[in-house]
Amino acid sequence: MDLEYGPEYQEFTKEVQAFCKKYKGLSFIDS
Repeated sequence: MDLEYGPEYQEFTKEVQAFCKKYKGLSFIDS
């Protein structure tokens, strides 16, 4: 899956970071 490093990717990253803060017990590693 190819990701464009643009506004959509940045928005996705924000959502992931917010999710991780909410659920600190879970870890998501970008592969």
